[in-house]
Amino acid sequence: MLVGAQQDARLHMFGTIGKALLDRRKAAHIGAVQGKLGTGKAVIATRLLADIPRMFHEVEVR
Repeated sequence: MLVGAQQDARLHMFGTIGKALLDRRKAAHIGAVQGKLGTGKAVIATRLLADIPRMFHEVEVR
């Protein structure tokens, strides 16, 4: 379960992905999760990798 700023970061990334999909250019996009020790970066990144294919069917996660 994500809390506070973790959920905010996840939602921000979803918004960024949605904008990239609307752009429709054949380009690769990279997202980075940054933060200090113990802030849950790995948790956010793992949730994003699991959620992105379900939320955005046209996105390929590698």
